[in-house]
Amino acid sequence: VVLVEKHHTSPAFSVCHFPLKIQKILLMPSLADSRQFSIFRRNLSWNFVGQVVAKASLLLFHIIFAHLVGTAGYGEFSFVFVGGLILLQPALDLGLYQLITKWVSRGNTEVIRLSFRIKGLTALGLIPLVLATGWWMEVSLLLLVTVLGFFLINTLQQSLFGILRGLEDLRPESLTVALQNILACAVLGIFVFQEIAEPWIGSLVLLLTRFAGTVLVSGIIWKKNLTNLKKSASTSEILVSKKLWKEAITLGLVLFLNQFYFRIDTIMLGVIASESEVGLYSVAFNLMEGTFFIPTIVMAAIFPGLSQ
Repeated sequence: VVLVEKHHTSPAFSVCHFPLKIQKILLMPSLADSRQFSIFRRNLSWNFVGQVVAKASLLLFHIIFAHLVGTAGYGEFSFVFVGGLILLQPALDLGLYQLITKWVSRGNTEVIRLSFRIKGLTALGLIPLVLATGWWMEVSLLLLVTVLGFFLINTLQQSLFGILRGLEDLRPESLTVALQNILACAVLGIFVFQEIAEPWIGSLVLLLTRFAGTVLVSGIIWKKNLTNLKKSASTSEILVSKKLWKEAITLGLVLFLNQFYFRIDTIMLGVIASESEVGLYSVAFNLMEGTFFIPTIVMAAIFPGLSQ
């Protein structure tokens, strides 16, 4: 292109004077940028609508559930659930959903098999540890098992979302998170109607609806994206298990520090105060947290392109 410009310095010279092959070369970057922007705009729109509906539904769920079980019951639920957010979720996830997005966007689908193997090994080690800790702290067995089940299903779902983000298709994720949280409110309404007010009801409903959402997104990937995943396996960069472990542990530590910073006050309240204070604080925290989702939406839409 530079050599051609040296011979055509006239102000009236335009792209039309190039041979057809050179015109195509010049137009390729602009077409690629236009396509990338179109994908970003589509993903951002879908993710924004999906997350707004999901956050609003989840906030409504927590308000209804807190009203159902009272501040003490909601505090008991929140203490165990937040403990899972701080310790269990980072240990199970290890940031692997972000790594799946990164490597799938680069055409390396081997990360899917390796990440599920890592998650399986960590889950096998964590399940007996969590059950033993819950028994030592005298946590309700039903509450402990349902919270543990929720986080196990959640980490699987996040990995599936990571695959879709790597393929730059956020529509299934947006649809799934919205529907499963709406379903959670509907199922909780059954327990409200039956006047069943137990702390484990919240985690049971979240577990069941998260499982339903995971089945839905798995079906979408199987039917719609499996061919795209096979086509994407074209990278020359070899991903070994040791490298993925190193990246996962680093990201897992970052996730732990993030959750610890924002949620440790809930645990401290449970230790030094009563479950009622934990319940009141958790309701206020959920009201505040519902507004902090726009940066997450933008990052989810832009991250696959940045990874490439």
